[in-house]
Amino acid sequence: MKKILCVAVFIVLGYFTGVSYANAGAWAPHISDAAEAEAKAKREAIQAEIETLGEHPWAGRYYEGDGLGSNRHLTLAPENGFVYTVHGCLGLYNLSSGNVVQEGGLVKLTFSVENDQKEAREITVAFVPIPWGDRHYLVPSEKMVEFCNQVNRGERIHHFLRFSDKEGESPYRSRHKIATPGLPDVPEKYKPYLRRHHPIEAEITAMGETTNDPRQYFPQKTVVTLDKGTKDGLLPGMTLAVIKPEATDLSSAEVTVTDVKETSAEGILAWQKSSAAPAVGWKLSTRSRWAAPVETTQDTTDKPASEP
Repeated sequence: MKKILCVAVFIVLGYFTGVSYANAGAWAPHISDAAEAEAKAKREAIQAEIETLGEHPWAGRYYEGDGLGSNRHLTLAPENGFVYTVHGCLGLYNLSSGNVVQEGGLVKLTFSVENDQKEAREITVAFVPIPWGDRHYLVPSEKMVEFCNQVNRGERIHHFLRFSDKEGESPYRSRHKIATPGLPDVPEKYKPYLRRHHPIEAEITAMGETTNDPRQYFPQKTVVTLDKGTKDGLLPGMTLAVIKPEATDLSSAEVTVTDVKETSAEGILAWQKSSAAPAVGWKLSTRSRWAAPVETTQDTTDKPASEP
């Protein structure tokens, strides 16, 4: 069913772009058969090393994606390095490989095989390994605040999650499951950003300029003033979701805090033009109104696209 949906989407796009499904085999001509074979052999060596390491803080097989059009796999270990692949509806889109070093609390990738394709270049070169209960994430060092915001919102974590040792458990299947109890073990400097158990709620007290960038998913950007500040735990970079009004089309609208004073803050509210225009009195929270209670978990029976 997923493949049929992907093909349908590709055909529709092809109607408007002039790309035919018959040409899908040329989707990634930069990847040779020899490169794929080399990557497969390297991945097998990495997997063999992983099996000798026991409980390791970061070595393993990781996944991030939607199980359909975007599936990113990263397999890595200290001695044999890493292999990174991107799979989609039409097969393998990209691959890179190289070596791994641990330095200053970071897991760093150095490329020995790479290309200039966009998907390959998007992978970071420095990750922070983050344990959370029996789950292990690899988070780009420059996206640690983003990770904390996702934890606070109580929704899906959009970062590499390691395959569990538990039989039948995969990152895609457990991606909607909120690990409990406690908090992820982030570096000390980021701990103040974690508000999972104590959400910050705020109200818009003043409106500023609105700009429009049609290239963005949320094209409308409005400067807003909030009634909470450092005294309440707000920090620059935190995000707060709209919780009132409760219109469905506002469920993804959020404010990114840009400047914080003791009892107030400024931020940028990103929203869709089709939504109700933001107004003084709107209620915000670091926790989404759709999030499940922290004591419970969510699950899904879906599985990720298989990795060759």
